[in-house]
Parts: sequence; structure tokens; C-alpha cells
Amino acid sequence: MRIILAILSTAIIHGSEFTIKGGEVTYYGYHLLHDWKGTSNQIGGDFTFEPSLENFDGVISIPVKSFDSGNSNRDSNMLIYCRGIKYPNISFRPKEIIKGDNLVTINGMLEFAGNVQDLTTSANIKAISDSSFTAEGKFDILLSKFDVERPSLLFTKIEDRISIEYTIIAEKKDE
Repeated sequence: MRIILAILSTAIIHGSEFTIKGGEVTYYGYHLLHDWKGTSNQIGGDFTFEPSLENFDGVISIPVKSFDSGNSNRDSNMLIYCRGIKYPNISFRPKEIIKGDNLVTINGMLEFAGNVQDLTTSANIKAISDSSFTAEGKFDILLSKFDVERPSLLFTKIEDRISIEYTIIAEKKDE
């Protein structure tokens, strides 16, 4: 934990820039008859810690078409329902980071299916080295808040709630 605080403190004091080097994002969908998940490893983005700790600027982005649920029909339908052709990326723009005892709370804006909503997530930060770390966390969204029509199976719509889990690997950019 001390290494994490040192990385964050150094980044905050100097306004350090980081880039996403890898990770995984998994969504979980729910239906009366079965649940499923889809996973993407195509995470990209850059961000900066500002010295004031009030700003955590940048963007984390994932192509909608990169999610794989193991069912190509479901994945094709997801592209249609989530308007993935018109809005090909899901993006999160962090704006504020709040250090807690064991977790970091991140406030920002999630852009999905052409709509933007406020999002707060808590992340567990672990140091990989002096210049890189992982962030792991989870949050839920409601499809209705993003104006996403819920598909039906046997005349029953999927649940409005989608759960998301993420692991993001970030590395400090060379100066």
C-alpha cells in the first residue's frame, strides 16, 4: 500500500501522465432463463493526475465490437442494441480521484451508446513497479439511463442492470 501511495503522491505532485497498457473489462447480463458475460481486452487511453488531486483528466476507451460473450449472435445483437456502429467506443472520462484507506474513488463521465452519464466507481490500486500499477473495480449501469432498448428472449426482456468488472494496467509515460 505504501508503494501505491508513493506512486499516486508522486503523480499528483508532478502532474504525471499515464497510459493504459492492458487489462480486461467484463460485463454481466441477466435474464430470467440465464445469465451471461462478455469480455474485452482492448482497453486504451491516457490520463494525467493533476497536482491539486481535484482533477484526474484523460480517457479510457473500449471498442464496443471488442466484447466477446462466446456467442456471435449475442455479440451481433449487442452491437445493434448498443448502437455500436454509430457509437463505436465506450469511454470513461475520469474527473476526480479521492484517496481512501484501501480504495480510490473515481468520479467521471461514462459515454455509452451515444449518451453520457455520471459514474462513480471504487478501485483497488496495486503497484506493479515504481512506475506502473493496476486498478481493479466494479460498478453497475442501467441500460435505460443510456436509452438502450433491452432485447427480449421468450417475450421477457433482459434486466435493466448490467454489472461491469475491470482490471486496468497503467504505466507512467516516459518524460
